[in-house]
Amino acid sequence: MPNMRFLDVNDAVIWKALEIISEYKVLPRDAIHAATAFIAGAEVVFSEDRDFDGMKGLKRKWKK
Repeated sequence: MPNMRFLDVNDAVIWKALEIISEYKVLPRDAIHAATAFIAGAEVVFSEDRDFDGMKGLKRKWKK
């Protein structure tokens, strides 16, 4: 996939993920993905998972 990057999951990501879990009631794996996106400054996440739809500041896209 063009423009795809792998980012480290560090303490900052885990703490942000815990906030996301608390706020949005999502599974830890989804929260880690969202936290990584937020910390990296991404505004879009490509996923079939609708758990990302309600997250303020993050837009979900998927091929149609």
